[in-house]
Order: sequence, then C-alpha cells, then structure tokens
Amino acid sequence: MIHQLFTMFNWLGSEWVLGVLFFLSILTGAVVLARWFELRKLKNASARFWDEHGEAWFKSADLQNWKSQIEQLKASYACLETDTLEVIERNHKGSDEEIDRAVTAYLDHRKMKLERYIGILGTIGANAPFIGLLGTVLGIIRAFHDMATQGLSQGMENISGGIAEALVATAVGLIVAIPAVVFFNVLNKRISNLVRRAQSVSALALSQPEKK
Repeated sequence: MIHQLFTMFNWLGSEWVLGVLFFLSILTGAVVLARWFELRKLKNASARFWDEHGEAWFKSADLQNWKSQIEQLKASYACLETDTLEVIERNHKGSDEEIDRAVTAYLDHRKMKLERYIGILGTIGANAPFIGLLGTVLGIIRAFHDMATQGLSQGMENISGGIAEALVATAVGLIVAIPAVVFFNVLNKRISNLVRRAQSVSALALSQPEKK
C-alpha cells in the first residue's frame, strides 16, 4: 500500500501543480480587470461629483435645489452618490427613518454587486502558497524516488536539479498569492470608500429641513 502511494506521488510530480497555479493566475487577472475598471469609473464620477457639488454642500445651508436637478445630476455623474439621492427623492414621502432604511438597503445591494467575484481573490491568496508547497513536496518525493531507483551515485547527480525544480512550485505559489491578496485589499478598500461617500451624501441630504 505504501509502495503504491509512493509510486503515485512519484508519477504526479509537481508539473500539474504549476498548471493549476497558472490557471489561478489567469483567474486572478480576469477578476481584477473586471472589478478594477468598474470601480475606477465609479471613483472618477464620484470625485467629479464631490469636486463640483459635494464639498460646497457641506458649507451650504440649503441643499433643497438638488431635488429639482436629480435627473441632471444622474446624467452628469454616474456614481453612488447620485443614485442614493434618487432613492431619497423616490422615498421622500416617508419618514427619515424609512428613507434611511431604504438607502441602507440600496447601498447594501450595490455593495454586494461591487464585491462580486472579489472573494475569489481572497481564496486564491490564502491557498496558492499551500498549492505551491504541495507541488514542492511532490517534486521532492519524485527526486528521492529517482535517487532510490537509479542508485546513490547516479541519483545524486539528478536530485539537486529535481529539488530545485520542485522548489519552483513554492515560488510560483507565492507569486500568484501576493498580487491576489494585494488586489483583494485594494478593491475592498475602494468599495468601502465609495459606499462611505454615498452614506455621507445621504446623511447630508436628510439633515436638511423641508422647505415650507
């Protein structure tokens, strides 16, 4: 039984692990590109909104004019802030508590959509080093098996190269994991900032008394 397992591990080697890691690197790139451009578009629109309106609103005593300009604002700024203002306007007949719940539900929904697939990056970042380590272990098993079957003198000539080749799997695992973790944190931070900006606009709009 042990001999059969040893033979199986020797047959597996580390090549298939490198193939898995290559696939994970492609998957990481696809997720990052898909999320990056969408978040970048929202971030740029949000930055323009705050530069042209948001900062001034914090110093203004009257924000009621945005209600008559909501369609224009949404057409000019495709961001969470204007979407949040639209939710407030559509629920304006409710109490502040009801409007706040509607805004919270909406932003939670948008956050879940923005976070779509990002969890894949966290999973890859956490597991790629272990996958690489598995490849190294399998490669070392093969190297020692070759040394045992070929004899000590001839096997020693190959074992160094075999171990060096096996260690490549660990290095590749780290190379795949590090960018995945970095982008996982960066993208989550960007999403958090976008939602917080929208929440600030909501609080600012709801803090203004209705005109009589």
